[in-house]
Amino acid sequence: MISVITINYNNATGLEKTISSVLKQTDRAFSYIVIDGGSSDGSVEIIRRHAAEINWWVSEKDNGIYDAMNKGTRAVKDGYCYYLNSGDVFYDNTVIEKLRSAMDNSDLIGGQVELLSLSGEKKLWRTKSLYRVSEIAYGHLPHQGFFYHRRLFDRFGFYDD
Repeated sequence: MISVITINYNNATGLEKTISSVLKQTDRAFSYIVIDGGSSDGSVEIIRRHAAEINWWVSEKDNGIYDAMNKGTRAVKDGYCYYLNSGDVFYDNTVIEKLRSAMDNSDLIGGQVELLSLSGEKKLWRTKSLYRVSEIAYGHLPHQGFFYHRRLFDRFGFYDD
């Protein structure tokens, strides 16, 4: 199982973009979770508009980005967690499809991230084939480039802000 987790706070425009990207995936056999930090900018209305295609969502005050990510992670019982925050988009419509064909029950599956600077410059970030636990545990990885098996969180703990 794959769970896509989107966190948001007062970023209605970015949230709409992210939800659209998620719903355009060719392989729709995944769970979609949206965690909103109690937005007041129309984000909740966007979530409600797409509620039939979101497996679980909540909008309530939280203690920041890592608290919201943990809330989404705790909603996943097994399989892979993928974090695509509001404003982020999948590289293309076949990311989940490609992942499913590469799934081998690893703890961590890496991909690539295309970063876009504020000036519009694009940079491709590629994953390595081997990571130290400290790189994973201390957040030195862009979460958009990895599918984390849920058991990693049980073994090493959750995000800590």
